[in-house]
Amino acid sequence: AARDLIARGRKVFGISSNKIPYPNCDSCRRESSPEHRAVCPCMNDQFSRCHGFYAATDDLTVIEQWVNETPDMHLAVATGRTSGVFVFDYDPRNGGDVSFNELMDEYDPLDTETYTTINGGKHFVFTLPTFDVHAISGKLWPGIDIKGEGGYHLVYPSPGYEIEDSQSAKPAPKWLRDAIFNYQAK
Repeated sequence: AARDLIARGRKVFGISSNKIPYPNCDSCRRESSPEHRAVCPCMNDQFSRCHGFYAATDDLTVIEQWVNETPDMHLAVATGRTSGVFVFDYDPRNGGDVSFNELMDEYDPLDTETYTTINGGKHFVFTLPTFDVHAISGKLWPGIDIKGEGGYHLVYPSPGYEIEDSQSAKPAPKWLRDAIFNYQAK
């Protein structure tokens, strides 16, 4: 799975079974600023898991070592500029299925790389538009998150995550790009 994602230009990292990145090492535990990461020795250690999605890599040797060290590791993709994608994520637990169905009643179906999630939702993966996409949690529509710069999404073979549509990520439809751009411009 990691090999296919890397071939698509994605950078991946390991994540714990509770969907939280592995903790930083003792010397980095309370540090997460860009200034710290710029000088942190962990960031120069290709096998380090420190700093969560900032440790995302496209090096299969690193990923294989992580899997050997932590066989129950789940797989995540860093979103934003790191991998060139953002994710439209709906979660039925928070009303995302209702919001999604209303959007699909108004617009054409989303046609892009898609994953089903452990909670019965979906991750639609889109290429980045000509502007940065940041994380937007439930602000555009109830139960729908946008995972962008500084974020990540879990993928197959993480338990409960399946590939629904393996096509390559496509540009987001205009209505979605406009909604994100207008929200971020506020």
